[in-house]
Amino acid sequence: MDETSYLLRSRMMVWVLALVAACAGGCGKKNQDKGKSEMADGDPLGAWTESLRQDTSPFFESGDLAGAQRVVDAAIAAAVAEYGSDDLRLAYAYGMLADLEIEKTKPARAAAARKRQLEILEKHYPADDKEVLKVVSKVYTEYVAAKQFEVARPYIDRAIAALERQHGTDSDKVAAQMDYIGALLDMAGELAAAAGYYKHALDKYERLGRSSEATLTASRLVKALRKLGRADEAEHLAARYP
Repeated sequence: MDETSYLLRSRMMVWVLALVAACAGGCGKKNQDKGKSEMADGDPLGAWTESLRQDTSPFFESGDLAGAQRVVDAAIAAAVAEYGSDDLRLAYAYGMLADLEIEKTKPARAAAARKRQLEILEKHYPADDKEVLKVVSKVYTEYVAAKQFEVARPYIDRAIAALERQHGTDSDKVAAQMDYIGALLDMAGELAAAAGYYKHALDKYERLGRSSEATLTASRLVKALRKLGRADEAEHLAARYP
């Protein structure tokens, strides 16, 4: 099954990707509002991003993704020529390009554009900057959707390590991130890897005394174990969380 067919048959994965795109960077509302604010202050970067948003908005509203991509491609080419290949304007533009590829259910292309966005951001901000880590999360999400788990793995590890540094190894945020990653991998058919992340999340929830979260994660883990043919483990866990 090719990546397009896979995503078309997995509506939940499309929903997850759309949710990530809407909530963290790219051409989401937060970035649009930021662009408006900067433009109001006379900042040229904000003015540039707001101009691109306005130029693409009619195409997005009409569903003309090809038209939107032509505008973004032209903006990228012009920005490279005028400002250089690592200018922050390009981070915004590549984020928008990645969102376009998600809309077209092309996760591999989305991941490639998102990776370029990340590379540019890393030249301007610390590795653990909040906005950088949001893009890291989107990179691995898109690689998982593209059935490229091994490519996604370093970004997953990086996101988890950053949360552990910020909040501690056994924290709600780390547990929730592992649970989320397990769900992504589960939907992508990477059941063995998904089970591993579910197990890590479950262990953390148990140590934190989060019974409700632990019960939900255990239910997902039981289903994954059964699909993997690991019936004894599944039934043992199911008995603990009836």
